Amino acid sequence: MVKWVRPSSGFIKCNVDASLSQASKSIGFAIGLLEALSWIKELGMHNVYFELDALTVVNVINSHHGDISEFGSIFGSCKNLLH
Repeated sequence: MVKWVRPSSGFIKCNVDASLSQASKSIGFAIGLLEALSWIKELGMHNVYFELDALTVVNVINSHHGDISEFGSIFGSCKNLLH
């Protein structure tokens, strides 16, 4: 188990979690991340660390390639909110 670590001074940490079936786990995390990003933007927050337990979602978000899966628009919306 990984222990929670306090963010650096001047930063906020946003933990995203999802509880869904194994088959829909990644999309649950992506929707959770999209909601968190929308909320952070609406509040005008900056210097935010995002933490989630879905390596697949992290890899897609960090990728410079488009996602052509049925969930590509959700990942694309997350990427747009990050920039």
